[in-house]
Amino acid sequence: MVSFNHYAYGAVGNWLYTRVGGLSMAEPGYKTFRFAPVIGKQLEFAEVSHTCPYGTITCRWEKDSAAAHGYIMKFHVPEQTRAIVTCPDGVVREYEGGDYTIA
Repeated sequence: MVSFNHYAYGAVGNWLYTRVGGLSMAEPGYKTFRFAPVIGKQLEFAEVSHTCPYGTITCRWEKDSAAAHGYIMKFHVPEQTRAIVTCPDGVVREYEGGDYTIA
């Protein structure tokens, strides 16, 4: 029998959400959250979502050689929340509720 309550399963999931997908909580309830994906060489895209008390947060990045920086990031910020977005090139911006694309 394998324990599904083992820490290792949660650690992998947390790594996928916070590093590959880039989504992490900055304030309780995701009132403020961060989107800071680490875009590696082998993955072509990643997408994460989380339903918080204010709505559903979605974050997606994908490689695109035609884009100015070589990637496209799309994300949804629920109303009454704030996103702190760190692009792979280090630029940090803040966004209020809405849908956004960075190319």
